[in-house]
Amino acid sequence: MRVHRAIVVALLLSGVAGLVAALVSASRCPLEVKLSAIEPSGIVDDHANEYLLIYLTIRNRENRSSVFEANCSIQAELTNCWVEMPRTFAVSTIFPGKSATAFLIVPAETDACRLRVKLRMACQTWKARLLDMTGLRGRTLLANSPLLCKLVWPDERRAVRVSRRWRQITVDVALPPRPAPAARNAGRVHNKPVHATAG
Repeated sequence: MRVHRAIVVALLLSGVAGLVAALVSASRCPLEVKLSAIEPSGIVDDHANEYLLIYLTIRNRENRSSVFEANCSIQAELTNCWVEMPRTFAVSTIFPGKSATAFLIVPAETDACRLRVKLRMACQTWKARLLDMTGLRGRTLLANSPLLCKLVWPDERRAVRVSRRWRQITVDVALPPRPAPAARNAGRVHNKPVHATAG
């Protein structure tokens, strides 16, 4: 009886935690983006101006995995005008709390970069989350109860559920002021302001 009561309490706590997490995640951008480095790309245009290689660190702030759509939009701000750039964004999935590095190739006169991506959230089913919460002892108790095991034990083939809804995320990353041509060199840069919106 005590075991059954503990399982019921765990179920209720899991449901409340899931509802709170859903409300919080819906009101904020799931990604944190920082400018980590700028280097010469080795690519020059018709006017002998070398493109920049921009490194972005993208962190998943959610407790669910972020699955990105293959197609995305990358724009560079050139003299207050946004110009579409070739797609060089190569991130497919970022796990909860983890980071990935993306690189963009933009003209040397770029003032800011705009990254517009679509993503879906992948999360464990409530059964899989409950199993993680109960720990080893809880799993042992469930395994010894055929009824609870049948009701609660997750199907390993369906332990992760991917949302059908795509979210569009737009992130603007400001680049540091460009030095004089003679003093321009490669190297690490400090984090610059980042503006992100989630749809």
